[in-house]
This record gives sequence, C-alpha cells and structure tokens, in this order.
Amino acid sequence: MKPIIWSDKAYAEEGLGWHREGTDIQYYRGRLKRVNYRDPCYCMSFTYEYKYDDDKVYFAYSLPYTFSMLSNYISEIEKT
Repeated sequence: MKPIIWSDKAYAEEGLGWHREGTDIQYYRGRLKRVNYRDPCYCMSFTYEYKYDDDKVYFAYSLPYTFSMLSNYISEIEKT
C-alpha cells in the first residue's frame, strides 16, 4: 500500500489532490513495543522525490477524512 501524498504546488499547478506515490516501500516489524500492549509496533518506510522547489508536502497512510467532510455529508443527508 503506497502512502498518500498532498503537494500544495501540484494541487495549484496541476489540480492534483491526494494521490498515492512513493517507491521502495517497505513494511517491517519494529524493535519497540507499544506501552501497555503486548504486540510490537510495525513500521513503514518509503522514498519520495520532490517535484517542486519550496513545496509543502503532506504524507498520510490512508486518505484523510476531515471533520468538515463529515459535517458536509451529514448536512446533505439531513436535506433529504
């Protein structure tokens, strides 16, 4: 599963919103254990090449679902 990327400049110049990108993606079992849990942590690493200078880039594991998106969805449901 590739990480999800948001680039401010890619959105401004190409209209490209959240999208999956990255190479050399690896998942592995971490050495640390979570506090109060018996199961170990798992890690993900990847390589990302920046396409624009002076860009602000955000990374996410899954597609963000904001409170605003939820509020808009509920408003649409209430209209019906």
